[in-house]
Amino acid sequence: LFCRTDSFAKWRCVEHWTSHFSTRAYWGLANHHVYLEVTSLKPNMVTPGVDCPNKVSHEEMGVAIVTALRRRVPAAVPSTTFLSGGQSELHATI
Repeated sequence: LFCRTDSFAKWRCVEHWTSHFSTRAYWGLANHHVYLEVTSLKPNMVTPGVDCPNKVSHEEMGVAIVTALRRRVPAAVPSTTFLSGGQSELHATI
């Protein structure tokens, strides 16, 4: 999959690749017989880049993150912890 070149499309593309790499990671864990109940996920946040001309709301970012994780993270995974994604403390916690 190649993403369009405009910044907003690239932002939505991050959601796709977050889902894709989560799938690959959990496929690998399953192949190595890892018990998912004792793992913790620390994914990236789905955020627009600094050069994205279309600013998105916190709600839109939240929906993109939750959508990506719900699509691919097994229910057996008990916790998810996020890095700030380069955001300020205020923006990372809203």
